[in-house]
Amino acid sequence: MYDINQLKALKLPELKEIAEKSKVPKFKSLNKQELVYKILDHQASNPESIVGSSPAESPAPAEKKPEARKPLPKPRPKPRFNKDNEDTDSSKKENRIWY
Repeated sequence: MYDINQLKALKLPELKEIAEKSKVPKFKSLNKQELVYKILDHQASNPESIVGSSPAESPAPAEKKPEARKPLPKPRPKPRFNKDNEDTDSSKKENRIWY
């Protein structure tokens, strides 16, 4: 049996060949997208009529292992401002505006 991704990857002549072998009616005048859906509809209603879609012919989907996640670094606490942590740089103190 074909799935939609396999059929979309094929070219129009290949799709027409599949439709002919599977005895899909009125496929010759269809465009690629219509033919893909016509083959899928036909295979859904007649699963035994689809020829040539054995697992050996179709590529098997690659199994992906989930990647191990790295733990997120702990956020650093924001420094709190108090009189003991006040800047000692004199140039910064001079630029401050006091009202």
